[in-house]
Order: sequence, then C-alpha cells, then structure tokens
Amino acid sequence: PDRSEDDVEPRPGDFEGNLALGLDLLRDAESGVCGTFLDTLSTQLHNRPDRKRAAMEKGALSAVVALMKRNAADEKIQAQAARAIRHVCFQNQLAIAAAHAAGAIGTLGAALDLHVTPEVRGEVVWALTVICADSEQNIKWASRLCFDALERVKGDLSTGARPSAMATFLLEKIAEWRTGGNR
Repeated sequence: PDRSEDDVEPRPGDFEGNLALGLDLLRDAESGVCGTFLDTLSTQLHNRPDRKRAAMEKGALSAVVALMKRNAADEKIQAQAARAIRHVCFQNQLAIAAAHAAGAIGTLGAALDLHVTPEVRGEVVWALTVICADSEQNIKWASRLCFDALERVKGDLSTGARPSAMATFLLEKIAEWRTGGNR
C-alpha cells in the first residue's frame, strides 16, 4: 500500500526516507547517537552506488562535514565521520567533485591537526586519499589545507604503516601537482 499524507515515518526498507530523517535528526543529536548514525551510514553505503547517489542528493556529505565541525574535539566522532566521508566518496565522482565545496578537505585537515590517535589519523588520511587520488582540483586544496598535517602523519609510524603510506602517496601527488608533472 502507498503511504498516506499523514504517514510521515519512513518504512524500515525505505533507505532514502530513513536517510532524510536521520540527517534531520543529526543536526541536534548527542555524539553517541551521531556515532551510531555514522556507523550505520557507512555500512549502508559500502559498495552501493545507488545509495551513494541518494546520499549526495539528500546532503549527506555536507551534513557529515558539519557534524565533524560541531564535534571537533571528539576523537570517536572524527574517526567515524571520516569513515562515512570515505564511504560517500569512494567511486562516487559527484561526491569527489563536491568534496571541497562541502568543506570536507579542510575539515579532514583540521582533524589531522587536532588529533594524533591512530584511529583518527588512519580514517582521515584514508578519506583524503579517496577524495584526492584522481582529482587534481582536490590535490590542489589538500596541498593548501593539509600538507603540514600529512607530513606529520608520514613521519609518525606509531600511527601505523597504512596511514603513513597513504600520507606519502598524497604528498607525492601534491609534489607532482606543484611541479606540473601530472598536467
């Protein structure tokens, strides 16, 4: 049966309706609720291009960035939000193209500046790698907004081998961009 005008609650299988409701609630939610939402969003978007497109149409990227800004000191939210940004952007050219305008690159860079935990650094650098790997425009912004933080992650093996390697990759892409090597 179709939903009536009075039926405002989305059905359990209604991804887009539930996403819209979740994004609305995210604006005022406590960090614990936000963390649960971010984990669920990441799971729901993994390898689902149709859902990633719907998430972009509903403003998920901007909402997650805003959440990161509101909860800048919360390490757990920073890691979960970076993971959600990665899942929204992975193999999603629309999201990658919108990343800078949504504030994702600068906000991820700020998280790298503020937090030194392996979980935050790992998730943030992975998100930046997804956003910047095939986008010269995003590499330009990462060069301006994240370079020093990426240098710190590259040199800090206590963060882990993967974040260090991804930071090295991004720094090489930035160096290539700065010298005109990939144009």
